Amino acid sequence: MRALSAGPQAAARPAGAPEQSHITVGLVTDVESAPVFVALAENYFKEEGLTVEPEIIVSAASAAPQVERGRLDLAQTDYTTTFIANQAGKKFRSSRRRSTCPMPVR
Repeated sequence: MRALSAGPQAAARPAGAPEQSHITVGLVTDVESAPVFVALAENYFKEEGLTVEPEIIVSAASAAPQVERGRLDLAQTDYTTTFIANQAGKKFRSSRRRSTCPMPVR
């Protein structure tokens, strides 16, 4: 366990309103999704001015087309899916923060 003072946490907060206030997130039903559901239950997103709508997806591979069509704003997926999408000329990027799964973002 590690303790942090209020200073670094406050410094890490964004300066302004979020770029997009409502996002739909595609999530696979596994332990990797748990932090999102905890954050929803604890209203962490709301505290930051975000409305997050979770959407259950059947697999990592099914996320890419949904992000491309605009049905999802971002999605939990795996590296293989992200690499394949990028090889096909799609502009997906991975965000890794305390998770092993990248999230494609349109």
